[in-house]
Amino acid sequence: MKKLFCSLILLVLLSCSCRINHPCLIDYKSQLAAFVDSYQNEYCNYPSSVDEFVSFSERVLPYADSASMDSLSLALNTMKEWREHVTWITVDDNYNDRGLLVLFETDTIIYKKTSAFPTLHKLIDAYRYYNFEYPDSYDVFRKCFLAMAKDESVWSTKVCDSMTMFDLERSQLLGNLLWILDEDGLLIMNDNDTLGYWQEYSYCSFSSFDIRGFESRFIDSDGVGFISTTLNDELKRGIRNLRSGYRKTLDGGIDGWHLLTYTPSNGIKALCKDDEIVIDSEWFYDLERFLKSFATNNKIEKIVFTAAAMEK
Repeated sequence: MKKLFCSLILLVLLSCSCRINHPCLIDYKSQLAAFVDSYQNEYCNYPSSVDEFVSFSERVLPYADSASMDSLSLALNTMKEWREHVTWITVDDNYNDRGLLVLFETDTIIYKKTSAFPTLHKLIDAYRYYNFEYPDSYDVFRKCFLAMAKDESVWSTKVCDSMTMFDLERSQLLGNLLWILDEDGLLIMNDNDTLGYWQEYSYCSFSSFDIRGFESRFIDSDGVGFISTTLNDELKRGIRNLRSGYRKTLDGGIDGWHLLTYTPSNGIKALCKDDEIVIDSEWFYDLERFLKSFATNNKIEKIVFTAAAMEK
């Protein structure tokens, strides 16, 4: 009986040796989660297996900062040693959630969940920042994104951005995508679920940026808006050269400065609805001729810029 009792005690101790005599996966939840986050940031998904997780982690470990290198290395080695006790579950539920659940025996060591359309808000905000307007339809937004994906010198698209566009395209093909832009803002819905609402806001208060130091926006034929120091300098230099023989007026705007747009089809327009600037003047005729040549030479379809009202 005594031998049987000792044997049972030994069996219990061996089964608990992970927690008592050896580092265990449950002790490295944060480090393991950090590897999963790195994977998700790069691939916009989760590792499909322990082997895939280990392979990725071994690749990125050398690039970890020195302060966390030791703990990350120990966490990875512990995962490799105890991998037979790990249950790895991934979920990809169409429009709902992409998730990962990792169990060590019965203990949860990793639980992650990512919704579909992962970077929609970032992409819409970026479009608004560079184009000074929201896309008025999915087709307009899609055309812009596809052009960006071909030339990342303007915007740098990531895997999660492509996943977002995949989700949008699927929603559109199924007839579930609702895209509404009105004077109040932009609403995007998938079936009955609101994916995002962006309230319209105005740059015209000039409270959020320096109008004199404003960086012009340039929009190409694909609807891709961008900032270019070279083009901005060329534009401002050309406008300064036109000012010979004119003097600045202080009518409207901020100290006579105005936020304007130019397109070949509509010419120069005030961006702010309450700007009472008079475009019908000799100065703006000269400026429009210059902008037409500038836009043609640089293959630009729209320019958002600032200029002062001038008179002879």
